Amino acid sequence: MQKAILFILIICSISMKIHEKEVSKNGMLIKWNIKSSEVIFKIFAPTNGWLAIGINTKEGLKGTNLIMGHVKNSKAYVEDQYIIEAGNHKRITSLGGQSMIKSYSGKENTTGTNLSISIPKDYKDKYHHSLKRGNEYYLLMAYSQEDDFGHHSIMRTSIKIIL
Repeated sequence: MQKAILFILIICSISMKIHEKEVSKNGMLIKWNIKSSEVIFKIFAPTNGWLAIGINTKEGLKGTNLIMGHVKNSKAYVEDQYIIEAGNHKRITSLGGQSMIKSYSGKENTTGTNLSISIPKDYKDKYHHSLKRGNEYYLLMAYSQEDDFGHHSIMRTSIKIIL
């Protein structure tokens, strides 16, 4: 019986890794896995400041759903934001919307910061984009040396991905 359970756990683990995708650029690593109702992002950057990913259906900063997070005193802090225009991003709740972040966790050490963030894949309003496997999106990747979300990034780039 124990061997059968172990076999099932191994198969499930392999299946999850098969569907996991990743992208790495400028020292930042982002992995994602699409589940039935959510997308789980695992983010790493070589900093002890904030990390951010953004999702947009078109190129450019305007209209990007921006998820920013940092770890302080072993506790993760994450915000769901929206880029109104370059240099102007606000918490979605301050704009009258709802955060779509379902869960999150984070760790920080001398090599950098890791965040895991879960968001629903079918949540769509004027601040969020519905996420579908196989569709193209522009993924914003950024990080800073400071925890303050108002502090400028030391690395920011955007790449086209297929979810």
